[in-house]
Amino acid sequence: MEAEAGGKVGNQKVLTLFDLLKIFPLLTTALCTTLCLFCFTFKEALLQPEQQTYYGLKSIYVSMTFTSESIMFIGSSIIISLIPERKKNFVKLVLAGAIIFCIGMIIEGPFIGIPADDDGLMVIAGVAVGGIAGAFIMPAAVPALN
Repeated sequence: MEAEAGGKVGNQKVLTLFDLLKIFPLLTTALCTTLCLFCFTFKEALLQPEQQTYYGLKSIYVSMTFTSESIMFIGSSIIISLIPERKKNFVKLVLAGAIIFCIGMIIEGPFIGIPADDDGLMVIAGVAVGGIAGAFIMPAAVPALN
C-alpha cells in the first residue's frame, strides 16, 4: 500500500521524521545515545596519533589505552547491575555519569592548572574514567527520561 498525499496508509497516519522529532522522549533518547557513542569513538581517532608521536608509544600500548576504557565500562556495568532496579534513581545515575565523564576529560587534558604528563599515563587514566562514566550513562539514559 502506498501513502496518499494526506499522509495516510489505509486508516493509519504515516509518521514522518519530523513527526518523530516532535516526540520529546524519543528525541532526547536519540541525542543521549548519539552523544554517548560519540564520546566513546572520537577519542581513538584523536588520541592515537598524539600518543604515537608526542608520547612515542608503540601501537600495542595505544591499543591498551582504549581497551582500558572497555574494561572499566564492563566492570562498572557489572557493579551497577547489582543495584536492584527499584532502588536505582536513573536521573542521578545519568548526572553522575556526566560529572564523571567531565572529570575524565579533565584528567586526559590539557586543562588549565593541571600540568601535562610526559609519559601519557594521565591520558590512559582519563580514558579509563570515561569508561566508568559510560556505564553510568548508557544503561540509565532511557529509563531516566520517563
